[in-house]
Amino acid sequence: MVQLAFNFGNAVGAYLGGIPLTNGYTYNYTALPGFIMAAIGIICYTIFCHRYEKLGIKESPIKLPDKKTVRKEGKQPHSNPPYNHEVDAK
Repeated sequence: MVQLAFNFGNAVGAYLGGIPLTNGYTYNYTALPGFIMAAIGIICYTIFCHRYEKLGIKESPIKLPDKKTVRKEGKQPHSNPPYNHEVDAK
């Protein structure tokens, strides 16, 4: 799902950046749609934060597992298995 969002954002950005070029403007104006999209993103983020504080929620709505729980279950996605010196010694 993240790959889809990345590809969609890349395609929309390329399309919006090409609009000034098709209308006869120079390459200097291709950043203008990007600025507008960034401003819209900041406005949306500000609205989200305001509503989040208004609800009085003190914890994040996303629940992440504790480090202790992850270690107990053995789910360490980017860790290497322990090195066994006895196997190499034989």
